[in-house]
Amino acid sequence: ERGQAIKKQKELMVERIKNENQDKLLSAKKRRKRLRELEKEKNEVHMMRRVMAQAAEDDGDSTSVSSLQDKLDRKLQIANERKKKYLAAKVSKAAISSSSERGLEIIKQRDSLDQKLKDKLESAAQRKALLLKQDEDKMEMRRKKREQALEFARQKKMEEEM
Repeated sequence: ERGQAIKKQKELMVERIKNENQDKLLSAKKRRKRLRELEKEKNEVHMMRRVMAQAAEDDGDSTSVSSLQDKLDRKLQIANERKKKYLAAKVSKAAISSSSERGLEIIKQRDSLDQKLKDKLESAAQRKALLLKQDEDKMEMRRKKREQALEFARQKKMEEEM
């Protein structure tokens, strides 16, 4: 009888240890599964941040193109003003000189330069408008891509929750 009680006690201890080990294994599996899920979510968040950072970086590029265009327009204007001043000096010299034909020629040249300047400024304004339109189109495309990526992430999350 005493031997059976010890055997029974020993079996109970072994069974209890087996159950404890089984519980530990199950909880470890749950932790690993949860860790994998968290890692997956983390990767999705990183991807979203990357997409958003890329979009922000691309937005910065479009503004730099516009600022470069503005600088070029200013340089063109300054160069044309210098040319006008040079021609005005020529006109005044020609007016002082006895040959009025040369003065008239310079006046015509200045008028044609004024017309060219107007044409260039008009062309620059058209280019600027075109660049702005292209920037807006790029922004719209990026916005759509971002929305699609977010929608995809939401769908993925909904599928995982199911």
